[in-house]
Amino acid sequence: LTAHRFDTGTPRYQKRHSRGGAYTKASRWAKGGGRQSHSPLRRPPRHSLSTHTSFSSAIALRSASAARLPAFFAPRGVAVAGVLRCHHVVDLLARHLIYMQRLGRFGRLLCVGSLGAASAAAVRAAATMAARGVDYEKLGGRGYGSIKSWGREAGQFALRDEVPSTSSDGFEVATVAGGCFWGIELRLQRLDGVVATCVGYTQGRTREPTYDDVCGGGTGHTEAVQLIYDPEVLAYSTICETLLASLDPTAVDRVGNDYGSQYRHGIYYHSDKQRGVAEAAIADAQARAGRRKVVTEVRPATVFWPAEQHHQQYLQRGGRFGSPQSAAKGCSDRVRCYG
Repeated sequence: LTAHRFDTGTPRYQKRHSRGGAYTKASRWAKGGGRQSHSPLRRPPRHSLSTHTSFSSAIALRSASAARLPAFFAPRGVAVAGVLRCHHVVDLLARHLIYMQRLGRFGRLLCVGSLGAASAAAVRAAATMAARGVDYEKLGGRGYGSIKSWGREAGQFALRDEVPSTSSDGFEVATVAGGCFWGIELRLQRLDGVVATCVGYTQGRTREPTYDDVCGGGTGHTEAVQLIYDPEVLAYSTICETLLASLDPTAVDRVGNDYGSQYRHGIYYHSDKQRGVAEAAIADAQARAGRRKVVTEVRPATVFWPAEQHHQQYLQRGGRFGSPQSAAKGCSDRVRCYG
């Protein structure tokens, strides 16, 4: 798939192709500059478009909040190109058409690809499913396999507008946000005592948000992970420490290369006991940070809306490149945050 740039200032569009079919850098047009040479052997920086997490995050550049988008795109538009797997294109195009419409204000985006009749039908079917939102009853459960999902149960609580402190069988509930929810979920899955996990959206203003809604930055939600754990095995302080160790607690609305209010980090407590532990963890982080202010939120938990099924246990299932990462307890392998 190649996406071409239409310059809003000239009648002709210009396109840039990758040499060797590998990668093409987003040019300095995105920064208001001139042409820039590129090499197929060098990956583009994370803040520009490569084969990033998803098509919508690429178009929104994931590194720009909704408020920054007009200033970012308006001067000369943006040139983007990437080589994506066909099955990934079908999935991503269906879920992120909203961004094509939004780009109409800043520059015209034309997507050129060769999708057969079956692929086109799959796009339409996936788009129809996306329009209906998340089907919480079809999310995974704890089951008996290696993948333990809290999704279905979390969805049931959300539909009743409930914020549980314990599961139906007595495990405690914890909710944290640490940027893109794929990476922090895998880190938490590896903790001994974690029974099941679920990625989703919390601290927002709307009911039943979807990925596209949250990526737009207008719902107030942040990407988060909710989990159930055995307090006899795992201390809540360990959950807080794992979160804080995975990010820069002084970075505002940013974790790693992901920018925007939907990537703000926080600890959302479900009880007064959890609140005390969370505040102590933040105080320790502040002592280590010195003069830099720790901005990790500590707030009461609100309704947690599970994300779409394809986001659940994403890295354990294989991520973008079909390469599963271990969720075994105690595993210390490096987490590849985007697959």
